[in-house]
Amino acid sequence: MKVLRLTEIPIKEFGREKRAYYFIEGFDRFEIVKTDIPPHHSQPMHMHRTVVEATYVIDGRIVAIEDGEEQTLGSGDVVFFMPNRKHTLVNREKNTAHIITVKSPRSPSDKLISST
Repeated sequence: MKVLRLTEIPIKEFGREKRAYYFIEGFDRFEIVKTDIPPHHSQPMHMHRTVVEATYVIDGRIVAIEDGEEQTLGSGDVVFFMPNRKHTLVNREKNTAHIITVKSPRSPSDKLISST
């Protein structure tokens, strides 16, 4: 059994976002990322060739955008992004949003940034 305690994971700066990455050594099936999205911040539009993402909103409100469709999410909501679909998360609010994303399979080199 492996227990994940988010408070024990080192926080890294990623642009304006703060992220905590969690991997189980020797187990590459998934990756867990806790992200703090600051107010009025948008992640770059991107897609993955093979990765499926499930993002859970801990607190705050975010807008999930996939191929031009927008959905507003709040605490307790989950959004799923499938491979080969352009997507992003946007915080249009005045407060920081806190999310957890589970990615499978873990593939750090799979992200493709899009200019549109």
